[in-house]
Amino acid sequence: MNGDLTDYDRRFLMGIAMCCGAGQRAVYADPEKIRVATKLTRLGLLDVQHEAAEVFSYVLTAEGAAMVEAENG
Repeated sequence: MNGDLTDYDRRFLMGIAMCCGAGQRAVYADPEKIRVATKLTRLGLLDVQHEAAEVFSYVLTAEGAAMVEAENG
């Protein structure tokens, strides 16, 4: 699965991990960020919640948190 991620995808995931504590959600309306977050959601690394028209919030899944932990090793 790690091979499916670009450097930008990894940095995006790390950014959510750094900015959001356990269980806190990152909220995005930017189409590019939503595109990347959607990819990470499909890979099981984020969980998504629809907040409003074209606004979504994301939280790391257990798999996403484990990946961040492994990257920071």
